[in-house]
Amino acid sequence: MPTRVEPSVVLKAFGELPPQPSQQEWKSFLDKFFWPAGSEVKEVEPTDWTPSPQFLSQIKDDNLRKWASAIHQKWKELVREFDHSISCDECFSSIWVPQPFVVAGGRFREYYYWDTYWIIEGLLISQMYTTAKGMLINFLYIVEKYGFVPNGGRIYYLNRSQPPLLTQMVQRYFDVTGDKILLEKAIPILEKEYSFWMQRQIHLDHQGTIYDLAIYNVSNYSPRPESYIEDLNTSLLLPPAKRDSFFSNVAAGAETGWDFSSRWFADKKSLHEIQTNQIVPVDLNSILYQNEMSLSRFFAVLGNLSQQQFFQDRADKRLKGMKIFLWDESDALWYDYNWVTNLKNREFYASTFFPFWVHDFGQELGPSVLQKVVEKAVEVTSFAGGLPTSLLNSSQQWDFPNAWVCKSYLFFNTAI
Repeated sequence: MPTRVEPSVVLKAFGELPPQPSQQEWKSFLDKFFWPAGSEVKEVEPTDWTPSPQFLSQIKDDNLRKWASAIHQKWKELVREFDHSISCDECFSSIWVPQPFVVAGGRFREYYYWDTYWIIEGLLISQMYTTAKGMLINFLYIVEKYGFVPNGGRIYYLNRSQPPLLTQMVQRYFDVTGDKILLEKAIPILEKEYSFWMQRQIHLDHQGTIYDLAIYNVSNYSPRPESYIEDLNTSLLLPPAKRDSFFSNVAAGAETGWDFSSRWFADKKSLHEIQTNQIVPVDLNSILYQNEMSLSRFFAVLGNLSQQQFFQDRADKRLKGMKIFLWDESDALWYDYNWVTNLKNREFYASTFFPFWVHDFGQELGPSVLQKVVEKAVEVTSFAGGLPTSLLNSSQQWDFPNAWVCKSYLFFNTAI
């Protein structure tokens, strides 16, 4: 809810409320000092939407075409923009961006980072290139201002990010449009975001060679504002000396995009046992490897051979480190690695397929190992709901029996 006046004025008035305000006193306070929730968010008609994009004519099945057309219609309901003209600059929790953006669903009032990768994919399929470009411009604007893309478009997300897929959004947009002007603008900004993630790396020694692999790691020593009561109550299960560590790890867990999953829990079941900062995730390092490869290709397009080689070398070394610390040939699976205990998490998670999305291992693994990978893939996709996020039922949303479309998308794109 935006405030109607400067936050300092609101805080002063809050301090002057009686010790136990009545319901009417609370209502009067809110009505006087706050705009209704979402007042700064406006629905926008996308300028590049057309009723019959090319992909619809390529679908032969009538029912599937009708379904795809209904999905395509949804774009008109999901485009928003921020209007901060109704109040002071400091009166909003939303992070303003210059172009309209697509929300992940009708209940949302802000953009989110990694959701936008799949939004961009859909916009490109629907030939909505202007809207897609606008969303890229928004994120490039944010990285220029803050050095990274926050979890979502709220100021209380400014201490954490999400899986760093902006480089891949630019890659997909460039592949489809060939927009070299945007690419030239984007490259130095993508390097800036890359530098942010290089600060979230740990150094692992293998036979005297150091390999840098990334972790999620958030400096946070209080409950997350958007989940304050939940985090506070969970922290009370811990002794006071461990609460700051919990607040950091739970924020890092939100940064993963998998909030929450047994992947991050020491006992595989309890949120208060979260240890995200100790985990070297398969998917994060796969994405960063892919980003390094994309940056190498971008510099090749621009004729900068030294930077092309720099990022190629970074990608090669990251992949080698992933093979050493995250790959298990006997199981034919990629596992998260705990850099504190030096142990792999040998449970199945859908993240095991991420490396196959970003790199062709066909020649490297050999037919017998690849056959094991295929057998595991057949096993875990035999459920009625498709590919489960994990095989552990921890009651968390990123665990069994839940399946998430983004994981299924990556899996089936890899399989194809």
